[in-house]
Amino acid sequence: MLSAGRRLGASVLRRGLTPHARRRFASEVVDNCGTDSEKMSRWGTRLAHDNTFLSYHRNAIISTIAGSALVQYRAEQRRPPVAAMGLFSIGAFWMYMGSGLYLYQIFKLRHSMRLSNNAIIFGCCNAAFPVMVWTLSVACILDETPAWLLDGLAKMHAAGWLPAALQSSFFLKGETLQPVTRLLEKIQEHERARLSLLAVSASARPPRRELSPTERALLGQPERVLIDHEYVAIISARLERLEALHARLLPLSQAGSIASTVTVLPLLDKLETTIEQLEVALDAEVEKVKRRGVLRRWYSHTQQDNLEGEIRAVTALRRRCIAVKADSDVIE
Repeated sequence: MLSAGRRLGASVLRRGLTPHARRRFASEVVDNCGTDSEKMSRWGTRLAHDNTFLSYHRNAIISTIAGSALVQYRAEQRRPPVAAMGLFSIGAFWMYMGSGLYLYQIFKLRHSMRLSNNAIIFGCCNAAFPVMVWTLSVACILDETPAWLLDGLAKMHAAGWLPAALQSSFFLKGETLQPVTRLLEKIQEHERARLSLLAVSASARPPRRELSPTERALLGQPERVLIDHEYVAIISARLERLEALHARLLPLSQAGSIASTVTVLPLLDKLETTIEQLEVALDAEVEKVKRRGVLRRWYSHTQQDNLEGEIRAVTALRRRCIAVKADSDVIE
């Protein structure tokens, strides 16, 4: 650039200019060439500065994606995502370090890069915005979605600003959850009745000596895995879980209300897992009643009818949970 300017200046100086005009023109050409070199140097510094910032955030996003994949993988296996926490920590380090270093360089090199006040303000916003969005996204991945975000999405949904294809995936009408809550109440009534009957039976029955495996083989009795008191503890824990889920779903099922799928779908997943376990336990109880003698089977006829009625309610509830989750899928 400088040599080209000098050649241009020499060609012009060959023209018939006075000595004073020649010296003035030559100095202006050199000054302009120096100014262009300084501009190129400043812009090169700015580009290097931005590339460093983007490299930090690129590494943070890569670590976050790997951590999110581990969270999904471990969730399918129903195991805690301990390894994902390490990747999220690495992502947080690179994300916050990149923005912090970017701000430090802006204030340290603002004179060298001749940054204006507007450029400094823009740089601060450029450093803060990705960190805020990344933190919010990680919170949503870990099922810690802020309430203010859900409220904002609900207002956008009410105003009709959300695309039609995303409205059903973000929100559900409260009426769709009313069959779930009614079936859940029916199942809780069955479980309370079964729990009270089993508790009375366990308290009224005197403790007996447990038979050895040899004695059971001689008497033709199957091996007892659990005693009545342990069944009472299992049913009590399951009933508490159902009551907690019902307490969470009942306010969301009010008529005219809008429920967020971020809140509803995890509850339905937990409910579906619980009722699947309950369905297996009820099937085992029905088979146990059917294996009894004729007289005891006639005496337990009402108990068998109650168990089969609860099984029907559990099956209907599981199908309803699947239907609600299918209705929330994005329609292309």
